[in-house]
Amino acid sequence: MESGGFKAKGCLHSGNGGGCHGIDFTDAVSVADSVLYEGCRPYPHLATPAGSQMCRPVGVLAPRSLVDSPQAAAAPVEGPSLGPDSWWNQAECLLEADLDARMEVRLRYLQFAGEVVPREAAVAFTLEELVGSGIVVTVDGGDLLQARFLVSASTPPSPFEVYRITVRVENAVRLNAADVMSREEAVRRSLISAHLLLGVGRGAFLSSIDPPDWAQLAARSCRNVGLFPVLAGRWGTSAVVLAAPVRLSDHPRMAAVPKRLASGL
Repeated sequence: MESGGFKAKGCLHSGNGGGCHGIDFTDAVSVADSVLYEGCRPYPHLATPAGSQMCRPVGVLAPRSLVDSPQAAAAPVEGPSLGPDSWWNQAECLLEADLDARMEVRLRYLQFAGEVVPREAAVAFTLEELVGSGIVVTVDGGDLLQARFLVSASTPPSPFEVYRITVRVENAVRLNAADVMSREEAVRRSLISAHLLLGVGRGAFLSSIDPPDWAQLAARSCRNVGLFPVLAGRWGTSAVVLAAPVRLSDHPRMAAVPKRLASGL
């Protein structure tokens, strides 16, 4: 289902842990903030994009024209995760649920716009709405930044009913190929530390790291680009997935977060 001008409406949040349909994102938000944000957000020297040289975050999604034509940028954005696909990323994971199960996806990132600003767009839907072409959600980040994420569901090879959930995030900023900009200007138009939270109200995500034997083939069919989905929340729960641009274990806890990640890469 193509959503056209759909702008992340529905059940929206502003960074808290509560979600739609009783989904508890609290633990996942805490881990994501520490791993992906704490190395950037608290420091005064990041009050301007120029200060971002001290941050070196992961999960940078730059405008496509700057990625496809690196010569268009006088000083391209640099970071550990930049590569040939750095204008988009993608997470795929497996879900056991009925078609009427309610779900929520949150796109979270930092935007450097005079100061470091955390952004979040959340959208709720049923699993049935995702089967087939899925939905496209546009995110309005103001004059400098536009993004979109595409959410769909398909059925991978499996002896039991399971769905493969696909979320692809894109930097949708349009620039002329001839545009030449400084590193600061490029950063203003980029999603920084971009990551995803997925939740289901009545269903269970399967571990991408240690799936059950019957789901091994389906798990191998998942294609993750720049994101690594893990089960999040309290141990033994399976209603929330954190897809981050760094490798974590299932059910990551703050005590287990490597210091080098928590302080920024």
